[in-house]
Amino acid sequence: MYGFKAIKIPETDLTSKKESMDNLNSIKTCVKATDNNLTAIAYSKIKDDIMSNKFKPGECISGSQLAKILKMSRTPVREALNILANEGLVEIHNGVGIIIKSITYKDILELYEIRLALECIAVESLIVKNDHSNLFKL
Repeated sequence: MYGFKAIKIPETDLTSKKESMDNLNSIKTCVKATDNNLTAIAYSKIKDDIMSNKFKPGECISGSQLAKILKMSRTPVREALNILANEGLVEIHNGVGIIIKSITYKDILELYEIRLALECIAVESLIVKNDHSNLFKL
């Protein structure tokens, strides 16, 4: 009914196809690494701008605008903004933009609670080690 003809593919063609696939995979890896590097650059620049108060708390910014400012595509900027959102520095509102979060009184209290806990652990550690010379330095 259906006539299929079996064809034999020479070994050299299979080897060259495998090499081509290996080359393609290495190119994909390079592209992925470049995307990660661009994400790191975008993350670093945006975070620096937030910390230096270039972007004010409560300010609404656009991912597209950031991409233009950073002279890169929106994908690494979007990934960087997702990281910053997970860190609590920005809030992402689809259709609205990215809002720079402000530090609240509750955030400050949490930071002092963490600092107090770390200082207590440091003192306890020095007491356990009988390192009284460093204990008095605290």
